[in-house]
Amino acid sequence: MIYNHLASIYDDIMSHVPYAKWAEYIHQILMHFNSPAGRTLDAACGTGSLLAHFAPGCSEATGFDSSPNMIEIARERFRRSKLPVNFAVADLLQWQGQCDYDLALCLYDSINYMMNHTALIQALSNLTDSLKPAGMLVFDISTINNAQHNFHGLREKEVINGVAYTRRASWDGDNRILHNDFTLRETGGEQIVEERHSQRLYTIREVKTAIDSAGLECLAVLDEFTFRNGNEQSERIHFVARKGD
Repeated sequence: MIYNHLASIYDDIMSHVPYAKWAEYIHQILMHFNSPAGRTLDAACGTGSLLAHFAPGCSEATGFDSSPNMIEIARERFRRSKLPVNFAVADLLQWQGQCDYDLALCLYDSINYMMNHTALIQALSNLTDSLKPAGMLVFDISTINNAQHNFHGLREKEVINGVAYTRRASWDGDNRILHNDFTLRETGGEQIVEERHSQRLYTIREVKTAIDSAGLECLAVLDEFTFRNGNEQSERIHFVARKGD
């Protein structure tokens, strides 16, 4: 299960991610399209870092992730909070939520974990089914350009909270799959845990086709953290879609 063993050090590994900036950008998108956050669903929410910044602007929020360990950390993050936030363990391909959310989010290239077009459509359809009529879906993808130029051959090695980890990234151009291989070992220990995280990189046309197939209207294809049109040279693209009335 992805991010199962990595959960304990995930927030440290991702400490460079500006979650407050992400939350503010999503709010800007909602303002631009005159759509409230209202009841928000955060799909593949990880440890709840985004919701920590975004939930105060919601009437209620739910986060789900396929990793029980990540969800336990998310629950602990909000345990003393008075914010109306709930969490569940669920997979994007199996999620069946109530059809009463104003907004669904699926951020930080979580959609890239859908390894084929059928899975991509299924995930988007499940999120669509969770929305009210006219509800909004905002998600992003990491691009082929990003994988080729920023991740292929990447090597990281660090000790975090007594856990030594290495990361090796490789790009399979023929299949458009980015592999991230993690090796974890407690400092001074002999046990080694390995996790492989693989992402499929899609073209804009492929994603827009999946959006249509899921019964959504694509409102915008945006270059990372801007309102410029995204293109295949973008490193990250945000898609904004709306469910029919």
